[in-house]
Amino acid sequence: MVLNVPQYQGLSIEAILDKGKEDERVARHLPDERDLARLPRSFIVNVTYTLMGTCFSAWVHNLIKERNEKVAENRSLMIELDPAVAKAFRDSVNISSKSCPTQVLPEASVSDSYFICSKQRQRCASVEIRQ
Repeated sequence: MVLNVPQYQGLSIEAILDKGKEDERVARHLPDERDLARLPRSFIVNVTYTLMGTCFSAWVHNLIKERNEKVAENRSLMIELDPAVAKAFRDSVNISSKSCPTQVLPEASVSDSYFICSKQRQRCASVEIRQ
């Protein structure tokens, strides 16, 4: 299991190790403290995530969400949309070429859906097949 953790305040190696202390298995799978400085950050994150699972990932995602909300608020990045405009934006059929959250296929077989997803380099999150 792999989890990408950005280098944000509150997500330092020390904070990650402190969170890992909540599960005694994490300490057993990490080297002595004197050797921790030599380890890549990703190793510490992935060992902790593998052993703690959703508890750790939820903690990371909450810290990221809090940080992003603070940045958006401090830099005045939030905008207010009229409810009708917001609905039109959500319902828009024009999608960025970098992602397609749902792709609708008329009477497609399973192999067709795999082909289309792989063709788009796994960018579609879900494929809805309509009969």
